[in-house]
Amino acid sequence: LAWFSRPAAAGEQPEEEDAADEAEAEIIQLLKRAKLSIMKDEPEAAELILHDALRLAYQSDNKKAISYTYDLMANLAFIRGQLENAEQLFKATMSYLLGGGMKQEDNAIIEISLKLASIYAAQNK
Repeated sequence: LAWFSRPAAAGEQPEEEDAADEAEAEIIQLLKRAKLSIMKDEPEAAELILHDALRLAYQSDNKKAISYTYDLMANLAFIRGQLENAEQLFKATMSYLLGGGMKQEDNAIIEISLKLASIYAAQNK
């Protein structure tokens, strides 16, 4: 989960770094709790935790955490059979990743595309 750590901006104050590090640690903790809830077959709890993580990621402007959280939310909806919700979340994840400069050939984009194709096949689209 540490793959979305933010590099410190030039001239950033130590207080701001501490706040960013604290927010990131809290996001990571929430994501771990959400994954544990998913493994314990508690999808409702996981969804609530993921919403908290997403809110915090937006507040701290942690772009990698935002896209990672959207991806987890999409996967959760997908495995719960909430295909329309999963479709919207996968599209949001892909849009966020592509907007952040990720190439269309990246494995993450291809994986999301395959999941979208599975959703469309299940919906006869």
